[in-house]
Amino acid sequence: MANLQGTALTKENIEGAFRQVKDLYPVPEGEVRLVSPEIIESAIRFIRDSFVKDEPVGAAFGIQWDDNADGFWRHAFSEGLSLAVVSANSGQVIAIRGIAPITRGVNYDVPDSADDRLKRFLSYMNYCHEKSNFFQHYDIQEALHFFGLGVHEAYRRKGIATKLFQTALAFVKSLGLDKVYVKGESSSDFSRRIYDKFGFELLLENFYKDCTFAGAGGLKVTGGHAAYSDYGKCITNE
Repeated sequence: MANLQGTALTKENIEGAFRQVKDLYPVPEGEVRLVSPEIIESAIRFIRDSFVKDEPVGAAFGIQWDDNADGFWRHAFSEGLSLAVVSANSGQVIAIRGIAPITRGVNYDVPDSADDRLKRFLSYMNYCHEKSNFFQHYDIQEALHFFGLGVHEAYRRKGIATKLFQTALAFVKSLGLDKVYVKGESSSDFSRRIYDKFGFELLLENFYKDCTFAGAGGLKVTGGHAAYSDYGKCITNE
C-alpha cells in the first residue's frame, strides 16, 4: 500500500476514508468504488479498450496496449487509491480516476522492451513533468498523482468525470493527513476545465502544435485539444 508523509496508508485507512465520501457525489449511472482486486480486471479492460484509444497524447503517439502498459496500470491500481465508476446495468467499469503516490526525482520508467512509440510517449511525459517543476514549486518531496481521468464513450457528457473528480478530492482530504499536495495532468480540453473549476494551479502548458517529440509540425491530436497541462494543488485537512 501507499506511503505519504512518512505514514503508511493501510488498506483499512484507505477504505475508511473512502467510506466517508463515496456517496457525496452520486452517479446515477453507477457506483463509485475503489479499484480493488474484485474489479481490477474490469478496470484494466476499460483502460485497454476505451481509455488508451481516446487519450489524446497516447493516441497521437500511436501507442498500443502491451505487457508494459498492462504492468503499469496494474502497479498503479495496486496502490489501492484509484477510483472507478461501476455501471449499475452491466457491472463493468465505465470511468476511472487514477491516483497514486509519487516521489520527487522519480519519473516514468522507459522499459528497454518498449517500442519506439511508447518510448517517445514516456519521454514526452517525463519532459513535461520536469518542466512543470511541481516538486520544486511547492518545495516538497512527495505527493499524490492524479492521472488517467476517463469515461467510456457511451456515458460521456453526463457529468460523471466531474463527480468522480469531486469524490477524489474529498477522498484525499479524508485520508486524515494535515496537508496533501496533488499533482494533476490534463491532456484534453475537457479535463483541463475540470482542473480549472476546482482551483488547481496551472504549472505547465505545452501546446501540441509546438511539440517536437513527434517530429516537425507538432503533435497531431484528435478532437481539437490544445495542450498538455500539469497542475498542482494543496489539500488541507481543515
